[in-house]
Amino acid sequence: MNKLNPSAAAILFLSVFLVSPGPGAEDIDAEKALQKTPKSFSLTGTLEESIRYLEKLSGVNIRVDWGPIEGTGVKRKTKVLLAGGDTKLIEIIELMLVQVMEKGKPLGWFIQGNTLHLTTQARVLRRNVAPARSGRKYKKPSKTRSSVRSVRELKFDRAELADVIETLRGMSGVNIFVNWRALETEGLNRETPITFRAKNISTAQALNLVMRGLNGDKDKLSSIYWVVDGGVVHISTGAGLNTIMRTRVEDVADLLAVTPNFVGRRIQLSAIGDQRGNSEGGSGSDSGDMFEDEDEDNRSGTSGEQSLPELRARQKEQLIDIVKNSIGRDMWEPAGKGSITLFNKKLVITQSLLGWKLMEMSGR
Repeated sequence: MNKLNPSAAAILFLSVFLVSPGPGAEDIDAEKALQKTPKSFSLTGTLEESIRYLEKLSGVNIRVDWGPIEGTGVKRKTKVLLAGGDTKLIEIIELMLVQVMEKGKPLGWFIQGNTLHLTTQARVLRRNVAPARSGRKYKKPSKTRSSVRSVRELKFDRAELADVIETLRGMSGVNIFVNWRALETEGLNRETPITFRAKNISTAQALNLVMRGLNGDKDKLSSIYWVVDGGVVHISTGAGLNTIMRTRVEDVADLLAVTPNFVGRRIQLSAIGDQRGNSEGGSGSDSGDMFEDEDEDNRSGTSGEQSLPELRARQKEQLIDIVKNSIGRDMWEPAGKGSITLFNKKLVITQSLLGWKLMEMSGR
């Protein structure tokens, strides 16, 4: 039997035990890895640096679709400033995407194999599969175009809240961020049981059912809401949403149109007869014009009618009152944080995400 040369044996040892690849990114279960919760994290560099940091922290291969992302205005060197702890890696990634994205151009992600792909939310939605999330199971959406917008059937019997959110997240294909710390202040957590059944409803209606089951008789600050902000669905308490302010401008020119009560001229029937008599050759008396102006009292507005400027001012006051009363005066200055002004037939409204949500609900 031939003996193995010691040098050859050493080379064989190195090739088997040192050169052969150990467990790498391709062997990692990306879904499980992204559910890990680091005690602390700090993202203070560029977007590209932050992605590499998260890739190292999670051990998951992250592939970035830079072309479409940069097409939205987000660059590799876009600054990221995010720090905290006790947050799942996938939620950190979602927060990072929310922070850097341009208004109205949300970013998204999906898992393919063991690789996490970062791209635009539009490209995620165009994929004919739902974005992979955690290991929790959910029904696979049908391959119809409407599957993103609506849910065919939902059945939850004391299902954990986190599982319900994952199901809706997977079926809709949208980014959903849950502020678990805020929910915990109201005695709710990932294991809170949810029970409801529904068919052929939209994702928004499904979220409304979930919120209704959580709220009961809570007041508006303690209640749980879902809002869309920057293309991401945020779920939090009213108190949590009341700390985030947004300003919007609404054109209300049509609502401020005022039709003035024009003062006309009155016809004197007696004058018509007089003028006929004069035209037939009679001398008649000069009774004046057949048209007579309103008296001075009516024209000056002393009869109780308001002038055009007064009507406009009253219309503005009524419109602002309607908006304020729709969500309660306590949501507006000085008691609350909101403010509303009218400028050039446009309402400039600054209100918290809670206030905007309450206005949306009052208009249903």
